[in-house]
Amino acid sequence: MPQNPNIRSAFSFLIFLFLISTVNAVEESGMRLIKGNKTVNLIEGRGKWSQSENDYRIDLTDKWTAVRSDGEKLGEINIPFFWDDYEGKIDISRTFTLPDSFANYSSRLIVDGFAQYIAITLNGANLDSRRGDNASLQIELNPRLLRYGSDNEIVITLDNRLSLRKNIPLSGSIYAKRRYGGIYSNVYIISTPLIAIADLQAQWSESDTTSDGCIIVNTELRNWSHQIADSSETAYLLKTEMLDPSSNIIISANEANIRFPSSGIINHTSVLTPVNVEKWKLTIPSRLYIIRCSMFCQVLTPDRTKRRLISDRITSHGFQHTVETKIGIRSIELTSQGFSLNGERLSLRCVSYANNQRERGALVDEDRTESDVQKIKELGANAVRIMQGSASMQFLDMCDRYGLLVFEELPVFQAPDPVLSDHELIRSASDQLEAMILRDRQFTCIAGWGIGSQINPPNSNNEAYYKTLTQLAHKLDDRPVYASFPITDEFKADPLDFAILEIIPDCDTEELQLPHVIVGDKPALVGSVRRFVLPGNLGGYVDLASEAGQADYILSLIKQTEQLKGCAGVIIGDFADWEGAVPSISSPLKGTGNLYTTGIFNSSQKPRLAFQHIKEYWTTGRVQPLARGKSPHHDGALIIIVGLALIIFLFLAARRNNIFKLNLSRTFTSSKSFFYDISGRRFFQIGQTILIAVLISGGLALVGTGWLYTNRNSYPLDWLLGYLFGNSETHHRIATMIWQPMYSLSFLWGVLFLFIWLFSIRVVMLFKILGKRCSLSQGIAYVTWSQAGYLIFLPIGMLSKRLFEASYGWLIGILFILITVWSLHRLVVIIVQQTRRSVLVITILWLIGPVIVLTCLFIGLEYTHYISDYWGFFWGTICV
Repeated sequence: MPQNPNIRSAFSFLIFLFLISTVNAVEESGMRLIKGNKTVNLIEGRGKWSQSENDYRIDLTDKWTAVRSDGEKLGEINIPFFWDDYEGKIDISRTFTLPDSFANYSSRLIVDGFAQYIAITLNGANLDSRRGDNASLQIELNPRLLRYGSDNEIVITLDNRLSLRKNIPLSGSIYAKRRYGGIYSNVYIISTPLIAIADLQAQWSESDTTSDGCIIVNTELRNWSHQIADSSETAYLLKTEMLDPSSNIIISANEANIRFPSSGIINHTSVLTPVNVEKWKLTIPSRLYIIRCSMFCQVLTPDRTKRRLISDRITSHGFQHTVETKIGIRSIELTSQGFSLNGERLSLRCVSYANNQRERGALVDEDRTESDVQKIKELGANAVRIMQGSASMQFLDMCDRYGLLVFEELPVFQAPDPVLSDHELIRSASDQLEAMILRDRQFTCIAGWGIGSQINPPNSNNEAYYKTLTQLAHKLDDRPVYASFPITDEFKADPLDFAILEIIPDCDTEELQLPHVIVGDKPALVGSVRRFVLPGNLGGYVDLASEAGQADYILSLIKQTEQLKGCAGVIIGDFADWEGAVPSISSPLKGTGNLYTTGIFNSSQKPRLAFQHIKEYWTTGRVQPLARGKSPHHDGALIIIVGLALIIFLFLAARRNNIFKLNLSRTFTSSKSFFYDISGRRFFQIGQTILIAVLISGGLALVGTGWLYTNRNSYPLDWLLGYLFGNSETHHRIATMIWQPMYSLSFLWGVLFLFIWLFSIRVVMLFKILGKRCSLSQGIAYVTWSQAGYLIFLPIGMLSKRLFEASYGWLIGILFILITVWSLHRLVVIIVQQTRRSVLVITILWLIGPVIVLTCLFIGLEYTHYISDYWGFFWGTICV
């Protein structure tokens, strides 16, 4: 190690630069890549999306090679997985082999649950590309592209970069949830006989004249075996059966002499009229029946009077194929009064739900999904609104079984009319709406399709968007179409079937009264009945940011909607806090989570007070009273009292202690002589220095408290907290102090007091570096008395909240900068005179310390989680 101090300093600085560059390199190569716990089970009995007993499934979930767009190899991964903290694309690839016998089968590739953009290549040929938010797709594979008996290479490109206005899901405002890339469920190939049932849809239809109804079964039959299709000796039998949940046949129907046209595709309709069937209800478990369609090959005898049924399970040409789907016998009717289920008026009690979980995005395991559905039922809700994105098929399947209606919508959120009118956006939304409906219309629980959230009502500027998507939804399915827009006394929703009128939550609104009557051309629900809550705030309901305040607010609006004419129900939100759906600017940048959350469950899946009281009200019709508590606004008076006490204390000290008064006057008028007195130890009382430090830190704390409390909902503060505090618990504790002014004052006062004393250590270290002696007490005195100008913040601090509210905070900011420059200049000048060094040397030495410390803190806060995630991924995926 070099002995010269200057060389040692230069050497240390080079090491420091090397460490910075190393950490930056880790950040560039690292990313937050999360693996799924296990492969999600395939949903059986869902028509086109299920696997028949006659089909073969080729699983493609493991051993993919992942490479980022910048060429960085991520090693081998398994599906499901997702990533964030990296904006770009990832290519995943692998090989698979199909036996030679599969040449007599047709194959389709299924990708279930991808985000946000996907492009698929098979053996060098482009198959398809889509955009979606937890969407799924099926691709029919051209047999000419497949290699039988040898390796096939499949490459999937995933991208999480979004266009702001051309495609959905829209990146939205800073209130939009985090955008991930990845595949959340399965990737597999289904090989089906060449003669097969390609699609199966079953729908219950009520009779107009009687209380009976029938099941309309639509099937798509496909024949890709042309030598059989052209044979005049071949016909087909389609058998349609309805089974109860125990697989007992209730009713069946046979359709014979089915012949394929030259196109090889037949769309066939069968009608089943069962009797004494049990309706699907909002109970546990809900009654689901099985519709099974089987196709057999009939070979005509030479005299054409007899038929021989080939009933082999699977022959070389695939003459038999069976497909199942599930159906609940129910009818949903939308009238001017609202919704009716099975002919009975239904008051909707709906809860908003995001198909995501903390730290894992949409990579939700089945156990967690079922637990959420159970808790929603326990709450007393009868419907779920999937906010801003597609639901998983596992969630919809559970809603079918547990008896919950579901409203599913496109991720078009807070888009202005110029965005909605963009033709590319309309085309992108149409594609995703079609994909969503074709996949999910098989579920009984679906009660409506949404085409936008918190957008403007239909008008001349967005007319094309509403008409195009509404007509498309009606063409694909008969369930109603809706959108949500801000609440108003009067609205027009045509061409929609109904509307959701959103309440925009406000942290500072003490009370919200809904209108007595909502006048509209369509039925309406009141949505987004929620209240921001500060995590851990257990104060009474007068404190609007407390859990009791949240419960009181939501219960009050629920009761108002019950008396509101023209209201078909209420949608409360949100079910849970998901720290990826952060309504703040902090999360998309560096933040850890939801600063002001709206969930009736917290991110740890523990119910808040609102859950308990809503559950009690919805299940029993009555609720226990909430504690009133006190309002945090009253703490403002205490802050003024504290400020006045500090000012009085300062004047009393100056009046009763002549030495203290002399020190103050010499500090403000002739700082040189005063500092010389300190260096010569001619007078110095440590008690006076402590007193001035208390007063300075108290004045700054008053200003800081006023700014924090006034701007507690601001984006800069949200960003600052999310940036500095990477731990959720620390984040929430700091947020708690901000919402309670006296806590904030005490916290800032203590921090600033310690900061002043720690600041003085730099003076001692500076003297040591320059070879001059300076005791700790002298260093404390130098720093404390050089900052005596901050005493002006004592009277200003009492008024700081009002100054910030009146947009005069810039005056305080300018004053703070001037006093900071003045006090530091004085201190530097005194050190220059005592050490006989140049101003430039002292300034550099004075600044290099905090620069290094802040840089190290920045590196630690910024990159620590990158390093841990990178090595965690390395050891867990590549080495294990």
